[in-house]
Amino acid sequence: MTIKKLIKRSLRTILALILILGLAIGILLNFIFTPEKITPKALAIANEYLIGEVACERIELTFFSSFPNFGLTFSDGALLPDPSYPDQDTLVQFKEANLSFNLYKF
Repeated sequence: MTIKKLIKRSLRTILALILILGLAIGILLNFIFTPEKITPKALAIANEYLIGEVACERIELTFFSSFPNFGLTFSDGALLPDPSYPDQDTLVQFKEANLSFNLYKF
């Protein structure tokens, strides 16, 4: 086998792996990890760990718009104060917020 054929096979293999990985991520994001499934779970986790209440209309998992990092996009949300503390106002309110994290650092 010549070097030229080896390089061609290697490039085809790498390209095929990249395409399969992109397809798998696309399927996961669009059919398995939908905002309808992620939003209630993410809000429950956030409310468990934060003092106060997190309210958000939609939470979406992103990869392609925040490449090479995975991210979350929050739509129409707010961080409300803890009801046990009287006379407090909304802590944070947003139309859209993006949170991205680098998996390579983990």
